[in-house]
Amino acid sequence: METKYTYENIKDNFVVGLKGIFKIVGLKEIIFSVVNILSISLSIIIIICSFIFELDEYKLIVEIVGLMVNFLPSILGFTIAGYTLVVGFIQSGMLSKISEPIEDSKYSLYQNMSSNFALNVIFQGFALIFAFFVHFIIYFDNEIISNIEIYYYDIINKLGLFLILYWFIISLFLVIQITINIFNFSQLHHYFINKEKLDKINNLKKTKK
Repeated sequence: METKYTYENIKDNFVVGLKGIFKIVGLKEIIFSVVNILSISLSIIIIICSFIFELDEYKLIVEIVGLMVNFLPSILGFTIAGYTLVVGFIQSGMLSKISEPIEDSKYSLYQNMSSNFALNVIFQGFALIFAFFVHFIIYFDNEIISNIEIYYYDIINKLGLFLILYWFIISLFLVIQITINIFNFSQLHHYFINKEKLDKINNLKKTKK
């Protein structure tokens, strides 16, 4: 089978680790992605609403952190399962075709799919770590320094609320994105299977002639 790769660009395309994921996906694509922009926008809107309705921002942070700590582990498990499905269960013939470089990129469709799934897992994993971090800050605040007179500055509460809202909302959106990615993968699989059938039929017709 022919390939667009050479020994040189195979080595150039072999990127691993967190750096490799960001290199394939692209930092610009991450920052300006629909999921990221929506998460930031909704976080700001909720903060504005909390200010308008005079909600207790600290209590809201506690509530959101409680939700994240309870539901994110199971969501993360779903994400990892989806990632395993994409990486591990691909037909060899299909893998051979999607491992070729795509147009306007030196990376293949397989590398793009894999890196996007890996990035989703990392984002949700970081969201869970951040939720646990804030959870323990709240715990120490209540248990250790509750007798010390501390005034929570409004700007600190708003910043904390924005960060926890951002990671909470983006985790929810990533579930939708992962579901769409799995559907796209199934459609791609469906396409290549049917294309292979048609190729076999056409080859049989040619041999009969």
